Amino acid sequence: VMQQLEFSGAPAALCAALAEAVGLDGSLQTSSLGPGASQVFSIVRILLADPDVICSHRPLALVPLDSRPALAQLLRFWQGGGGLPAIAELLGQPLPAVTPPVWRSPSRTLVVGNSVEDFGEPSVSDVHVDLDSLLWKN
Repeated sequence: VMQQLEFSGAPAALCAALAEAVGLDGSLQTSSLGPGASQVFSIVRILLADPDVICSHRPLALVPLDSRPALAQLLRFWQGGGGLPAIAELLGQPLPAVTPPVWRSPSRTLVVGNSVEDFGEPSVSDVHVDLDSLLWKN
């Protein structure tokens, strides 16, 4: 798991801190992960890639119940706090400065379908769309 996370180019210490924060055992092989741990691993890899937009349908549906709150908080923090640099600061693993500096908006966009059950009560800036009702209308 750690080798695959470090493949993202993020510092090893940040990969380890992020894996620990969501309860992911870094000593395991990715091929040995169950469905829930695989989902956690996938979300951590997405966060390490730090895209401007994450579009997902029920990202926490397979995530083990004990990992959901931490992962939901990290996704919300990624969205509203400034992406991976903000998560790195939160975990005490600040990222090195990029040279030359590259401007990126501090806000990120998280598009999630059917998230109310997974994320709890939406915040003011959240927009929730029930994709199942849109896709499977009678």
